[in-house]
Amino acid sequence: MYRIGELASICNISQKTLRFYEKKGLIKPAMINEETGYRYYDDDNIKTIEIIIHLKKLGMSIKQIKEYFDSNGSSLNTFVFNKFNEMQKSIRTLSLLENNEKGEFEMKNFINDENAIGKWNYLGFAKNMTEAKQGNLDTKLYFLQEIYFLENGQGYWLISSWSKGKLDIYIGEYPISTTYPYEIDGDKLYVSLIDKKSKQTDSVAVYGRVDRKKYKIEDLKRVDDVNLPFVADKKVVGLWKGVAITNHPENFSPDEKIFPSYVYDIDFKTSGLLIIRYTSGRVANEKWTKGFCIDLSNSLVSKYKIKTIEEKEYLIVENKNGDYIYNGKVSSYFVFERA
Repeated sequence: MYRIGELASICNISQKTLRFYEKKGLIKPAMINEETGYRYYDDDNIKTIEIIIHLKKLGMSIKQIKEYFDSNGSSLNTFVFNKFNEMQKSIRTLSLLENNEKGEFEMKNFINDENAIGKWNYLGFAKNMTEAKQGNLDTKLYFLQEIYFLENGQGYWLISSWSKGKLDIYIGEYPISTTYPYEIDGDKLYVSLIDKKSKQTDSVAVYGRVDRKKYKIEDLKRVDDVNLPFVADKKVVGLWKGVAITNHPENFSPDEKIFPSYVYDIDFKTSGLLIIRYTSGRVANEKWTKGFCIDLSNSLVSKYKIKTIEEKEYLIVENKNGDYIYNGKVSSYFVFERA
């Protein structure tokens, strides 16, 4: 048990803030000494305060945090959805701005290109435009597997927007996109990748036309067949703690420098229920079957594999994010350690 001063020190907040949280009904003392009136707190109070602090960083007000607790976390989905929409509007606004000769921001002028509309598949890279048009391509190098030109210059995923001869792509600077010139010759699309320092063409990505269909964003999203029968797997049942996100699942080492995971833990129940707890505080109830995690909300199925490293068990799970949904490629993996 902790006195209020000790709790404030552990959570790195003031006693006044703790009393405020208690007044608003966000926390309750684990015990109150009837004789002295002293309040005592426990580890559950610490966890609650950590959640409060995290939700405040997300931008939630005290009132919204109270609604979050009262709804057992379900109100967070609505809050995050609204925040996401606000962010998307801001990004769309940014994508419509460009610097003029004076360095001032002004609206881009959209010029339509009916010849670009539709789907294009990646063929490979070339050193320059001459080699690109001669078909001297390196197919090993990776870029966007597919490009869709939507009507009215509309963007999706890593394509922020486009206008005739210009393709704006998020590459390493999200949410600010980089403009790359493109040209179309017959059934081939050539995207020139410009080096920012030299302002010269560094390489050319080549695409082949698939169709001229006028796609909508909802047409582009990949979904998996989630109607898999449940098959038990005793080896995976139990709780796994999120460790990291890696791009190299086969060569993963606990010592390598990797991205921290935004999944706190994942719990495989014997019934086939899969409980996923995120570092944001969100909890998702999904399903699993032998070899697969099933994301019902997004209609995605991710393979999992158990790997033993230095006598410790690790669970490697496909991270099917936008790179898979819009680009058909699994480029990263969640890593969990058996808890």
